Amino acid sequence: MLFNRLNPKIQPFYHSLEVPTSPREWPALPAGYPHRASINSFGFGGANAHAVIESYYMTPQGHGSLEIQHAQEEQPALPLGPYVFSAASEQSLVANLDAYSAYLARPDATTLNPRDLA
Repeated sequence: MLFNRLNPKIQPFYHSLEVPTSPREWPALPAGYPHRASINSFGFGGANAHAVIESYYMTPQGHGSLEIQHAQEEQPALPLGPYVFSAASEQSLVANLDAYSAYLARPDATTLNPRDLA
């Protein structure tokens, strides 16, 4: 990783931010809670990216808890993948996200395939 120390000019704005420079153990979590990590890339010229990754635990078919099975029955399965939104300004990005949100809030949206939204 190309990080040695935080720039002193911006250090006051980072309060509880930690930048791990070596591997570390995951914190202990209650059962059923996934580990999550936030990954950021602040590129030259303003190119920024952010991703949140989450641990995945496969359970044998038919051996999940009733709570999980019930939740899966209520919600349609969506294909996994990132949903990328881009815009030339914050105003146009917000307008685009509002339009998608309104479209997906429609009663017939449960039959949509998110891949068709591109």
